[in-house]
Amino acid sequence: MFEKINLKKQIKKDKLEIDKIENRRMRSLCAIVRSMLDKTEPEEDDIAFFRMYCSRIDDIREDIHDCMSQIENLQ
Repeated sequence: MFEKINLKKQIKKDKLEIDKIENRRMRSLCAIVRSMLDKTEPEEDDIAFFRMYCSRIDDIREDIHDCMSQIENLQ
């Protein structure tokens, strides 16, 4: 029972973390799109940050999926 509660708390925490990271990723994406509209080369830092944020979001989503599977197995 306590394990299920802890897993649900972890899922909630992970979803909040995704929201924060998505805001940061949006800033990098905006910089990349602006460069494309200006027909200039995007900054390498913006591309690197965008990729890092995307990777981190994917990892967290995988963790959420794992937690949800564990919850299902507990029932």
